Amino acid sequence: MKSDPNNRVFVGKVGRPHGVSGLSRINLASDFPEFFAIGRELSAVLQSGEERLLSVRHFSGDQKILIGFDGVNDPEAASQLTNASLFTTIAETKKHIRLKEGERFSFDLIGKVVYEGELAVARIAEIGDGEPPLITLIATDSKRNSKSRVIVPFDEHFFIGFEGDKVLVKNIRDLFDAL
Repeated sequence: MKSDPNNRVFVGKVGRPHGVSGLSRINLASDFPEFFAIGRELSAVLQSGEERLLSVRHFSGDQKILIGFDGVNDPEAASQLTNASLFTTIAETKKHIRLKEGERFSFDLIGKVVYEGELAVARIAEIGDGEPPLITLIATDSKRNSKSRVIVPFDEHFFIGFEGDKVLVKNIRDLFDAL
């Protein structure tokens, strides 16, 4: 789940049409099917750059993950949405998605300071997709070039946990020292 500068959260990409009723396959970018509840509005950015507001009329997550939108009732209309990126807002995400204890939204981590021991070593610049997600860190140490970046997996080799707003890490200083 990525956010963009417009306070939107990328939740999926529309795939090719499926069947005759205007349904499409969907490539999810989220672990939360709640984004696709019937009646939920999503912003679709088409390949042309045009942006459309779509209301979900169908979502099934069985073997084939399919989605349908109000007003999209045939394969031709569905094909116009192929490869459209789907977004919701950060506010809608926080309203509808309930995290488990200790979980955080990735967009809430962007800009957070990363600590190794008591030393602030970096800030989180970007969180990519994948398992585990890749985190781009930018050095904050005044002795280092502020453009020093490392990309690390969000796993137990580097990340310890959270303490309030602090992101606790290990083995990060060594990576910056190697640059």
